[in-house]
Order: sequence, then C-alpha cells, then structure tokens
Amino acid sequence: MSSVKDIVKELMAAKKAYYDGEPIMSDASFDTLEEKLRKLDPDNDYFHIVGSSLGNIKEKVTHQHKMLSCQKGKTYEDIVKWAIKHGVTKKMFIVEGKIDSMSGNCVYENGKLVQICTRGDGSVGQDVSHLANYINVPKTIDIKNVRVEIRGEIYLPKNTKVPNPENKPLRNVCVGMVGRKGHGLEDLKYVHFVAYQVLGSNHNNETNKMLWLRDCGFEVVEYELLSLEQLEAYRESYVNELRDKWPYETDGLVICVNENVIWEAINSKYEVSKYNHYNIAWKPESETAETILESILWQITRSGRLTPVAVFQTVNIGGANISKASLTCYGTFMDMKLEKGDRILVSRANDVIPYVEKNLTKGTSQR
Repeated sequence: MSSVKDIVKELMAAKKAYYDGEPIMSDASFDTLEEKLRKLDPDNDYFHIVGSSLGNIKEKVTHQHKMLSCQKGKTYEDIVKWAIKHGVTKKMFIVEGKIDSMSGNCVYENGKLVQICTRGDGSVGQDVSHLANYINVPKTIDIKNVRVEIRGEIYLPKNTKVPNPENKPLRNVCVGMVGRKGHGLEDLKYVHFVAYQVLGSNHNNETNKMLWLRDCGFEVVEYELLSLEQLEAYRESYVNELRDKWPYETDGLVICVNENVIWEAINSKYEVSKYNHYNIAWKPESETAETILESILWQITRSGRLTPVAVFQTVNIGGANISKASLTCYGTFMDMKLEKGDRILVSRANDVIPYVEKNLTKGTSQR
C-alpha cells in the first residue's frame, strides 16, 4: 500500500504536470487518489494547496485577493448535502460551465487595465500582461476611483485555427502559447478570455455582475439562474447537449449562491484556505468502454520524459474512435501490470483525453 508521503508526491507531480500543460493523470484518477489521501490523512497540508507553484518563472505577481480552487461534488446528493450544510436550499444559484483551461485575472485601476496574470498557486501567479495586445479584453471599463479584478479563464475555442496535429487538449496548447517568449506571439490572437467573477464592484448578486461584465465588453461564461430542484435536470442537459454546444472545453459545472451578501456568513463558519464554501463544482463521470490491449509504445514528451502508450482495439467513446491512450508514466505502467491481451477500461477525460483507467484482468488472460 502506498504511504501518505508517496500519495502526496504522486498528487503533486500530477498537479504540476497538469498546470504545465502536459497532464500525466486523468481527472478521475486524480480525484480517486485525492479521496484516498483524504481518508488516510484528512488534515494533510496538501489539502491547503491551490494550483501549482511557478518554479523558476521570473514574472511573478502576488495576488491582492487569493485565487482559490473549488470544492467538488460527484452526484446530485452531494450538491444537496452541500446546500443543506450551508442553509441555502431555498436560495437561487448561478450555474456556470467549469471551463477547462488557464485561470486568469485582469486588474483595472481607475478604469484602466494595468495587469493580466494567471492563478499560479493561488497566492502568486505569473504576469502575462502582454496578452492585452492580443486577446478580447477591454483596455478600459466604466468604473472610476477603485481597483477591480475580473476573474475568468484564458482559453482556446473549440473552433480555433491554431494548428494542433497531435490533437492535444486545447488547454495544453493554450498553456504552451501563453508561455512563449518572443516568438510565435502572433498566434495569441486566437486566445480568448471569458469572465465569470468580479471583485471590487458594488453589485449584490452574481447575475448583475454578469450583465455588467457583458456591458463592459467582456465575453461572459454561459450561465443560468436555477433553484436546487432544477439543478439535476440542468446537469442532464449539460451532459447531453450543452457541453458540446459551448465554445470551450469544460469539465463540469460550477454552482454558486447568487446572493453575494451571504457569502461572508457562509465562509465565516469554516476555514477558507483552498476553496470558498459558497460554491461547488459538479463534475460528471467520464464515459468509459472496455477493450483489449494489443501493445505498448514508448514515446518521448516535449519535456524529455519517457511515456508508455497503450495501443488497443478501437472503441467509440462520446462519438470518437479511440485506439491509443497515454499511461502517463512508467510507474503507472508497472502498477497496472499490463500484458498483451488484457481487458482494460478506457475513458475520455473531459470528452477529450483518452486514458486507461484500469486493467480488468492484470495479465490473467494470458496465463
């Protein structure tokens, strides 16, 4: 059995790889590993970490207000329990697509754009103000004598014209583009910023903020104002229709209490370190299919890491034919004990990235 130290090490490696644009673990596997750690050591310092550190990046920015993560729910029952816990079952919720890309923050002082930065580890992000010359962010907004922060996602639309011959998740491509130094910057014109939060304004609810953001010239995340009883049906609509219709890749929904006036009261009852308590992410399970492993290929990633790739009998998941999937790293390959002929379970994380979730036979088919 893996020790707590080993699990934390594995989670941190997966978190860093994700924010570097080269994920080595599916969302489902990552969430399962986090749950395992939570059962073994619920007070581990890991659960206070947001995002990923920036390492040797020089253009660092300390956030005036932390950019926190979001707690997660898997089922409607989880959402109901969250609402009951905070006494908001009779409230209205703003429900938004959880965009799978780079969290960004646009800072305005006296109505002028002065900085764009990424979330980083939640406390310190990367200054990417050069994006202002390329992306769809207004240089000025109609608000004076205050400092306003506009939170959102830096993303590539699904219909982007940026070449992607390896069919990488658009988040990974976007991370690489934003991190470029002095070359290929003209492609940044394809990058978008979509807003979903305002800090520093005098609006008393989220829907008014959205209307104001749109009036200011921002692209605004798709949203609906719903009661608790309406959430389950909306999730079905998201899974079956909306996530394919929306212009960005998503990995679930974010449900937030619409009335800002009760946010502080909700947060005041609990520790606020990794996430606020007035919102929750509802992530759908990845669609899976069983198939037969045919072989293992070995590839070198952009960062020079040797990565095993499973080749299997073609399966159709979410309308896409899949015959290969990364095994993320040598350790995963060894843990799965894969052999030719094994029956494996394959998924498409966020309807994009193929992953081998489980070896269902662990070599027994050949013995």
